[in-house]
Amino acid sequence: MYKKNNELTILLASHNMKEVKRLCDSIVMMKEGQIVGQGTCEELIKKLSLKYKFKYGILRYFNVAGASNSGKIGEIETSHGHLIKNLAIKSLEKKPKVKIFGNDYETIDGTGLRDYIHIKSSGRLIKEFKSVNQGLVVTKKNIPRDELEAFAEFIINQNFFETEITYDCDDVICQKRKTKKPTPIPLRVVVAYGTRKKVVTISIWGKDKNNIKYVNYPDSIDNIIDAIQKMAVREEES
Repeated sequence: MYKKNNELTILLASHNMKEVKRLCDSIVMMKEGQIVGQGTCEELIKKLSLKYKFKYGILRYFNVAGASNSGKIGEIETSHGHLIKNLAIKSLEKKPKVKIFGNDYETIDGTGLRDYIHIKSSGRLIKEFKSVNQGLVVTKKNIPRDELEAFAEFIINQNFFETEITYDCDDVICQKRKTKKPTPIPLRVVVAYGTRKKVVTISIWGKDKNNIKYVNYPDSIDNIIDAIQKMAVREEES
């Protein structure tokens, strides 16, 4: 704050990168008297990873409700109307009520962020669905052994292990659909049974609202997906 108020530039020379990252707005790295990189800490990591071919991960600390007593930074300052801040104010009875508008927020392109079902060999079924509206919802249940074996036989009878591994567009209409909203998310079905394993990927699965099926794949895959989804959404008997 002092250097900004007094329009000063302070030069710090150090090998302690933790200290440098905390104190400096811009970093210059030198090797044998030559500048090899310049920018913020994250910018340097990205640039040098390309030059020296190394992988990296950047972790950030973010406190959604943090604030400073100065009132100049954090969620206390008046320019933000964030929900966490308003809930905190409400808890101190400094604000009469909190309103949340809307109840149906779709994703940017109208689709779920994650739709995943995993059935383990033990019969444990795990379903994960993530959307902007509801966040991540995880449901778990147990599939009886006899039903699991019957389902495995059903998959075999549907000739799943004889299907192609990839089904993709074979015409211009299908290719154009890939560029339109909502963006299609490929379907991937993985089945492992005994010594057999098959992974099938469909670039555009199912039909759209106009009943158009863009990718030509066997109806048996729809039958398998339908059976999986019914098991996933079925209420467990009490």
